[in-house]
Amino acid sequence: MSNKVKLNEVVFKILIENKLDGFTVSDMRDSVLEVSDLFESKEAAGTFAYRQIFALEKKKLLAKSEKVDGKKLTYYQTELLLNSQVTMKSYEFKERAKRTSVIPKASISSKEKPISELLKAVTKQKTQYEAELTMVLSETEEVKHVMSSFPDESTHLQALYLDLRNQSATLCGKVNALTKIIQLDEGKV
Repeated sequence: MSNKVKLNEVVFKILIENKLDGFTVSDMRDSVLEVSDLFESKEAAGTFAYRQIFALEKKKLLAKSEKVDGKKLTYYQTELLLNSQVTMKSYEFKERAKRTSVIPKASISSKEKPISELLKAVTKQKTQYEAELTMVLSETEEVKHVMSSFPDESTHLQALYLDLRNQSATLCGKVNALTKIIQLDEGKV
């Protein structure tokens, strides 16, 4: 008896309908942008792609190849996924997007204030930093994995690892600062 697997509609189109296999995170991101109009930027699509790949890898539906000679990690569909009965479920982002869609100016009551330009700009910047942070954390994790796999060579990679950790700390600080600004601005509305 085959396993039943539910994939959200975006991933279903990419992996099942388009049969994407042997791909990098960048390939998945580009495919996400091709099959869906849910994401406003490459960074947002990249974050989505990375999270989906990570979740599918954790469920053993995708497997990653070992990084060889500096090439990017490649992900493959596993036998578990290939032999499963795969069904599509709607992606919940759509429902969330409908609930939080921008209200046309004509329908805003006198008591409600439109979202401030500051809030829009800061929220957009925060989203970008979060996407960058996700990528840097992924890189940091991969360098750490390579260092543990090749302990004799780890001294060569130590500087890169420390640089990535510093980048992630800086980005984390930026995200935290922007979150506080958003909370302050929302308190005014």
